[in-house]
Amino acid sequence: MKYFVAHLLEGEVAEYHRELTLELSRSFNTYPIHEKVSPHITVKIPFEANGYEIARVEDTLERFAEAHAPEPMIMEGFGRFGFKTIYLDVVKSRAAANVVRECVEELNALEWMQRVRHEGNKLHASVARFLTYTQFKRVWRNLKHERPRFKHTLDSLVILRKEAGARTWSVHREFSLTAPAMSREAIPVSSSVRCTMTAHTT
Repeated sequence: MKYFVAHLLEGEVAEYHRELTLELSRSFNTYPIHEKVSPHITVKIPFEANGYEIARVEDTLERFAEAHAPEPMIMEGFGRFGFKTIYLDVVKSRAAANVVRECVEELNALEWMQRVRHEGNKLHASVARFLTYTQFKRVWRNLKHERPRFKHTLDSLVILRKEAGARTWSVHREFSLTAPAMSREAIPVSSSVRCTMTAHTT
């Protein structure tokens, strides 16, 4: 079976992500992310695992979550990977980025785990994927100057799974980060500034 590890977005940023991916799909015929998986930040990219192997992943994440505290993050504006992917960016969130990198390192320590160079190095939530260059130009023209901003908290990790023949990813198991937080100014989870996209279809 295929799995991946992620942090699921919640609240206003999740609502914004769903609305935006739906609008992009309708306006520009992009890949319908909103139909395939809940809004999320990928931690460990998809991998194949049998029953024994996914149990090892669960044990690893359970220990990891008990040893790490929730961390604040800011999601603001958009970025891109070449012309294939456009994403809602995560900025000024060093502590959250460190948690993700450490999680990837621990998962990659499993001897059978598939590894990909640079995974976990850039936190983001994809809003358009598998774009053609023409699609990219049209979508990027609409989004590149927009500055939605959300304050969020990396407070949990989930394993998502997709069974053979399935079209969507579903939650396999969730892990809450439960270690005591270090002293710092709290960032509310749902504070946000939203933007409205005007579609240009030419």
